[in-house]
Amino acid sequence: MTPRTGNYGTANSTITDKYQDPSHSKLQSVDDAANYLMGGDWRLPTKTQIQELIDECTWSQSTQNGVSGFTVTGTNGNSIFIPVAGRIPSGRTPIGNDQAFLWSSTKPENKASAHMLHFSGELSPKVREATLGQGFSIRPVRKKTNYINFHEFVEMGDGLKWATMNVGAFKPEEYGDYFAWGEIAPKWNYERSTYFEDLLNLWYYAPDKMTQLDLSDDAARANWGGTWRMPTAAEWTWLLENCTWDYVRNYDGTGKNGMVVTSKVSGFEGNSFFLPAAGFFEYSWNRNSGWNMHYWSSSLDLDPTYYFFWTYYGLNALSLYANDEGPKLNSFERDYGASVRPVSD
Repeated sequence: MTPRTGNYGTANSTITDKYQDPSHSKLQSVDDAANYLMGGDWRLPTKTQIQELIDECTWSQSTQNGVSGFTVTGTNGNSIFIPVAGRIPSGRTPIGNDQAFLWSSTKPENKASAHMLHFSGELSPKVREATLGQGFSIRPVRKKTNYINFHEFVEMGDGLKWATMNVGAFKPEEYGDYFAWGEIAPKWNYERSTYFEDLLNLWYYAPDKMTQLDLSDDAARANWGGTWRMPTAAEWTWLLENCTWDYVRNYDGTGKNGMVVTSKVSGFEGNSFFLPAAGFFEYSWNRNSGWNMHYWSSSLDLDPTYYFFWTYYGLNALSLYANDEGPKLNSFERDYGASVRPVSD
């Protein structure tokens, strides 16, 4: 990325046109100055996060190292200092050095403006709108990083730790590897003749035998180690009932479609992760990548209507299926190749 520089006051037309599109209501990482300058998962805060800072913290005027500003203190006693740095409305000369202006990463729909935090000694902190092109300060944020065996997770409120990417992926938007249910390595051809169970041994995972995947056959545990494992059908169901599921196109400017899963549980609101629409493998063909997704659970399908027909005594397992019409728990042939999103207790 090449940084955009020059005098302030006139918004870059490429940026203005791009963010007039209603689907671009949040700054993408490629246009985020915090991410450009600091890398990693640093970014500008959203309007919601700024409002939370206003509502949940105490604000007091203070001076640090001879610089005037505000000390913002959270309910846990931690605090940050925000100097009153003013703004540059045009040219290169700052004004309003008794005030502070901080950009957010979000904007009102169909407007050439963005949300920002504004406060001064006489005005309480408030989220306002400002026209694009002005020079404001930025205060980067990043989500709290948690790792198990070098793999990042996020907590959604169910007592579990959900991985932020698929097995075999190196970024949240990457598809990663595909696995037949009960197999622990990806392969090129997903058909019944290559499945690790032949028809004589299918009884091992059947309603009167094993109905839950053994950890020795769990792709998450085998590939990531530690306490990682595949989620059960009940754990996927909890997410369906306690989170919002938003199908997004061109996730964060990566060109990948998928589902953003966001917790609604008190204390975990806003925690989220992305499930890319990786499709699935039937034989050696990838079906519907970029449109839908299948994520394995560790649970056998126990619906008796499937036991006799074409599934060979319960050949199906339960997966999380989703597309732009929404998510649901789905019965899926377990010799097909599907994605794995690990969890940990």
